Order: sequence, then C-alpha cells, then structure tokens
Amino acid sequence: EDSWLKYFPLKDMKASGWIPKTISKFQQYIYCLDYFNVKNLIEWQSKYQNQHAVVAFKKSQCFDSEQGAIDVWLRQGEILSEKISCQDWNKKEFITKLALIRNLTREKLPSIFIPKLQEICASCGVAVVIAKAPSGCKASGATKFITKQKAMIILSFRHLSDDHFWFSFFHEAAHLILHDNNLIFIDDEFSGFTDDLESEANSFAQRTLIPDEYEYEMKSMRLDIRTILRFSKKIGISSGIVVGQLQKMKIVPYNHFNDLKIRFKWS
Repeated sequence: EDSWLKYFPLKDMKASGWIPKTISKFQQYIYCLDYFNVKNLIEWQSKYQNQHAVVAFKKSQCFDSEQGAIDVWLRQGEILSEKISCQDWNKKEFITKLALIRNLTREKLPSIFIPKLQEICASCGVAVVIAKAPSGCKASGATKFITKQKAMIILSFRHLSDDHFWFSFFHEAAHLILHDNNLIFIDDEFSGFTDDLESEANSFAQRTLIPDEYEYEMKSMRLDIRTILRFSKKIGISSGIVVGQLQKMKIVPYNHFNDLKIRFKWS
C-alpha cells in the first residue's frame, strides 16, 4: 500500500479536493481506490496496465512526467467528463464545428469561451474538461475515448496563455479526427519529441489556426504590433495566436510580442 501511494501526487490531490484530506495512510489508500473507482490494488494494476499499453506517448528527455501523476490527471478528466452530457461521437460534425470553435479564440475570458467550447464539442460527442496538472505531470493536453461514442479532451492550461491553450485544443482535436480511437494521446508541445502522429496533429492545429492561404502573408509581413493586430483581425483569430505561430516558426524570438498574448490565471 505504501509503495503504491508514493506513486501519486497526494499533496496536490488533496489540495485540489480530488481526495479528502487525511494523514492516515490506510484512509489515503481507501480514498485513492475510490478515486480510481477500483476495489483493490489488483484491479487497479489490471486496469492501468491495460491503459498504459495504449498510450501513444513516448518519453523524451524534456518530457519527464511521472506516470502516477499522469494517471491521476487523466482520471480527473474522466470524472469531470462524466458530468458532461454529450451526443454520440460524430467526426463529420466535429470537423464542421471547428470553424465555429476557431472564432472563440478572439474571446478573452475563459468564463465565457470555455462553456461555449464545451457546449459545441458536446454536440459532437466530445467532453472538453479543464484540470490543472498535478506535480509531476507536464502535459498540456490529452485525448481518450471514454466509450465508443464519447471522447474526452482534457486541457491543463499549462502555459496560461491563449496561444498555448488554443494550439493544445486543436492539436488534441486532430488526434480525435485523424488517429486511432483506441489510443490515448498525452501531449506537451514543448517536449521536443515528435513522431509521425504528433507531427500530423501539430500540422493540423497550425493549418486550422493559420489557413494555408494566409501562411505566406504571415511569413512575409512587417513584424510590428500594428501589422500583427491587423493580420489577426483579418483572419479572425487572436493576435496572441499569431504571435505564438510566428514564434513556433522561428520568425520571431520567443521573447518578442508576448504582450499581445492573453494571460490567464487560476482562480
């Protein structure tokens, strides 16, 4: 029991209210079993060994997340997803709704854009949930099919800026649209690790945010605040996302134009 408990970020789980606060090891053990909805350690091992086998996630030197912290975070996503009523998964409808979701990038307040995002996605069979990553989990987003008819996108707001949040969302959306529904994808856009599936998801997110017909204009435009603001208005996304893409493409350094990004904080 002790060694199993050490596997999890118990302090953060208690601070976030995911398990009740107690110093009793036995009580913590019981609370963790309840959290994962299993009766005993054998059931947990069976369930999570199966889950680990279908995670499309490779460790890189930069992405040093701890598996126990990832398990806890993903489970929180499942718990939150259960509270969201969804239509059955409809990939065609989800693709159609991406343009509507893209329009939300210009909304500055999470209290406004998150409920709208959740409502649109739920109509296509996708539960979008937000959960702060606990210590040891460096993921910015993940996707998983909870049932054959209900998908989950969990986002951590890890970098607390609009460009990272929206890129993460469209990256995760790409996994649902392009890749095997039996796989679980766990992503950190700064891991430095990209395989073919991650490259495809990155490319999809990039093209959704900056459509191909605008890419040349973005790469060749004057690099000043006024031009960036004008360009972002023209293509219908936030200026922070344009800056984020300019930085990703190494057209501007990562310390330039960051004032154009919208910053968030946990309440």
